Amino acid sequence: MHEGTIAREIIRTAREEAKKAGMKKIARVKVVIGEMHAVVDEALRFLFDIMKEEEGLGEAVLEIEKKPVEVKCKICGEKFHPEDPVFVCPSCGSIETQLITGDEMYIESLEGEK
Repeated sequence: MHEGTIAREIIRTAREEAKKAGMKKIARVKVVIGEMHAVVDEALRFLFDIMKEEEGLGEAVLEIEKKPVEVKCKICGEKFHPEDPVFVCPSCGSIETQLITGDEMYIESLEGEK
């Protein structure tokens, strides 16, 4: 289950960034995760909640924003949201595509107390 690894990394990074910002308590961690990562939100929140206690984050809340997969055809320029893992342009049938969004994974913001 890769959600466990992701939860641990979110906590580690959040603690490092909070320390740099002089925060003593983290109240909210907002993450952006692209759908290409196939993260199950409920599993990630569950594991985050378990691990945050061990790591001293207390009552911190995890907020998840999902980014849909968006692709652009390199031949005709059509932008689309593919349903299948093979990106085929619905306009011209080309498989020459470029991923625009959907592969992100980062902490967008931290809220807490100094």
